[in-house]
Amino acid sequence: MTLTGIFEGEAVDMTGDYIMAGKPVICGKSLCVCAVEKTDEDDRVYISAYDTETGDVSFIRIPIGLDEICFAVGENEDVLLMCREKIGYGVSLVRGGDVIWSLDLKDIMTVPSNPDGSQNLLYSDGLWYVVLGSEIGVIGADGKAVGHLTEDEPFVLSFVSDDGVHAVTKKRHLIINGARAEEGTPWEGLIPEKTAIFPADGSRFLSMSGSGADMTDVGTRQSFEFISWVNSGVDPHTVSGIYYISDDVIYLYRSGAGDSPVVKMTRRPDTELERSRIVAVTCPKSLWFSDIHEAALKFNSFQTGYRVILDDIGDEDYETALDLRLADGSAGDIIILPGNTPAGKYLDKNIFVDLYEDTAEREDIFSCVRKLYEDDGRLFVMPRTFSLSWYSFTDPDIDPGWTYDEFINMLDGGAKLFGNEYIGLFNFSFRRCWYENILHGGEFDREMFIEYCQRFVRLKSENKDYRSFTRSGNVWLEGKEALYEASGGLLYYIKSKAVWGKGASVGFAGMPTKDGGRYCVHPSEICGILKKAAGLEGAKAFLRYYTGAGFARDRDYFDSLSSVPSVISAYRALCERSRESSKYYFIPYDFSFNYASCDEYTDELYGAAGYCAANDKALADEFERFMDTAEPMPLWPEDLLDIIDEELSAVEGGRDMNEIADICENRVSLWLAEHDY
Repeated sequence: MTLTGIFEGEAVDMTGDYIMAGKPVICGKSLCVCAVEKTDEDDRVYISAYDTETGDVSFIRIPIGLDEICFAVGENEDVLLMCREKIGYGVSLVRGGDVIWSLDLKDIMTVPSNPDGSQNLLYSDGLWYVVLGSEIGVIGADGKAVGHLTEDEPFVLSFVSDDGVHAVTKKRHLIINGARAEEGTPWEGLIPEKTAIFPADGSRFLSMSGSGADMTDVGTRQSFEFISWVNSGVDPHTVSGIYYISDDVIYLYRSGAGDSPVVKMTRRPDTELERSRIVAVTCPKSLWFSDIHEAALKFNSFQTGYRVILDDIGDEDYETALDLRLADGSAGDIIILPGNTPAGKYLDKNIFVDLYEDTAEREDIFSCVRKLYEDDGRLFVMPRTFSLSWYSFTDPDIDPGWTYDEFINMLDGGAKLFGNEYIGLFNFSFRRCWYENILHGGEFDREMFIEYCQRFVRLKSENKDYRSFTRSGNVWLEGKEALYEASGGLLYYIKSKAVWGKGASVGFAGMPTKDGGRYCVHPSEICGILKKAAGLEGAKAFLRYYTGAGFARDRDYFDSLSSVPSVISAYRALCERSRESSKYYFIPYDFSFNYASCDEYTDELYGAAGYCAANDKALADEFERFMDTAEPMPLWPEDLLDIIDEELSAVEGGRDMNEIADICENRVSLWLAEHDY
C-alpha cells in the first residue's frame, strides 16, 4: 500500500540574537520568512527576513512607535508597513531605518472603520496591494495610487501567484495586475464557512481537515488530503497556519511550540508498506480534537512494525457513510461506530472479531460495560470511555436497588426547589435517562410517560423559579433526607461526596426502574475490529494500546476524569496522573461546586464546607468498586429517544397529556417494528 501525504519536518531556527514575536509570514517561494521583532535594547523594532534556501537572516529596522497591523517585504528588503492610526489607516515604505514615503489610505480608497474579511498587504512585480475589507488599493513604488477596486462583499482570501494577485470573496475570484482585474475561476460554494483557508496557487487552496490539510481544486471542485497529521508526525493541536511553497514544500506555524514555532515540511517519496502493516481507523471527523490523533502519533513513534492512519469520513450522516464503506469493502481495520447508539445492526452482521482474543482482558473491563456489550461470553465492540448517571443520598433507608414506586413515594413526600434549581427528573442529562427508563421493559411505558408529564407540569406550576435546562447538580431536602444527582466519572463522584460535608455517610443508587435501581451508561468511541481487517494484528496492537493503560500513561493532556475508561487498568493509570493540588469543595446552601488549590482552600474563606481531593486514592478505589457493581440500563438509539423528547416538549405548550401519550406510543411502536426490536 502506498502512503501519500507524508511530509517530514525540520525546525526553522529563527531565534538568533533576537526573540521572535508574532506570527511569521511567508513571502514567496524562496524569499523569506518574516516576523516583527522587538529587542530590549533601545526599543528597536525590526523585520527579520529568513532566506528559505540559505538560512541567512537579515534585519530591517522600522520606525519606533508604530502600531503594526501587517506588513509585506518587496525587492531590496523594502518593507511596506500598514498601521492603524486614530483617524484611519496609513502605510509607510521603510528602507533600512528610514521612511521613504507615507500615505493615508483614505486618499486612495474608502477605508471602513471596522473592516470585515481580509486585511492584507501584498507585493507583486513592483507594485504594492492593500486589501481592506471589500476594498483593494494598488500603490506604485513611488507611493502614488495606481488602481482601486471595490467589491460588494469582503475579500476572504488574498495572495500572490505567478500570474498576479488573487483576491477572493465567497462568490468572486479576481486576478489583479496593477489597475487591471480579470475574472478567475469562481470559488462560490467551495470556501468553508468557519475554517481558516490558506492559498496554494491561483486555482487551489488548503483547508484544515480532521486528519490533516485538504487541497481543493477550484477548477474540478474536488478535494483531496494534501498532508496527514498522523502520517507526518504532526501534532494537530498546535498547527494554526500553513504556508504553501510548492506541492513538495510547505511551512507550518505552530502556536505554543516554544523557541521554534516554524517548521519546514518537505514531502518524502511515497512510502510503500505491506497492507498488513497499515492500521486504518475509520472514524468521524469530530474526533479531530480527541485523543485518537495523539494516540496514533505516539503509537507510530515508539514502534516500527505498524503504521496507524486515520480515515475520517465526516460527521454529517456518519452512519450512512459508514454503512457505504462497509458495503463496498473500503472501511478501515478499526471502526468507530456512530456515537451514543447501541451496536445493534453491526453485531447482527457478525463482522467484528472477539476483542477478548489478544486485544482486551475480560477481568480488566468494568462489569457495567461487559454486561452491556458482551454476547455469549464474547466482546465484539466496546466503548473506549463512558460515564454513569446516578443519585446519591444520605437517607440510610434508601436501597441502591430501589424501585420506581419507592422513588415516586419519596418525590410525593415533599420537594423543594432552591432558586433556579429543580428536581433532577428534568435536568438535561437525567431527562435522557428517564426516556431510557420509559423504554426499559422493551416497549413504551405509557403509564410512566404520563406520570412524568404530570410531575413536570406540577413542579413547574408550584415553583415560580423553575426553569428548564438550568445547571445540573440538583438537590431537594425534606427534613434530614437529601438526594443529589450526578452524571459523569470520578470527579462527579467526588462532588457527590463533597456535597454532604465532612464525615457524612453517602450512598448511591441508579435510576429507579420497575425492577430495581439501574445505572445509565453513556458510552463514547465504540470501537470494533473487522474480521476482514487486512491489518488485523496491528489493529489489535493499536486498540490494546489506545484503550488500555499504555496510552493513559503516555498522554500529554491531563484527563479530568469526567468520563471513565472502560478498561480498569487505564482508569487506574489516569488516577495516578491526577493533579495532587486539586480540591473540590461544597458550600452549604449555595449548591455550587467549585475548584481551588490546597493553598487557596480555608474554612475561614469558604465556610464550613465539605471537600475532597481529586487524587484521593481511597475515593478512586471506592469509585472503581462502585462502577464494577453497577447494573446498567439497556441502551437505546438516540433517534428513538428523540421521539420521546419531541412529544414531551408539547407538554410545555399545554397539550393534552393523553393525546401526547397516544402519539408518542404510536411513533415508538412504529420505530421498534421498523428496526426489528
